[in-house]
Amino acid sequence: HHSSRLPQYRDDSSSSYPLKE
Repeated sequence: HHSSRLPQYRDDSSSSYPLKE
């Protein structure tokens, strides 16, 4: 999954990154 790749998007399951809608 793209965890650290796309920090601007929602993480796979863990919402540790800021969700940018």
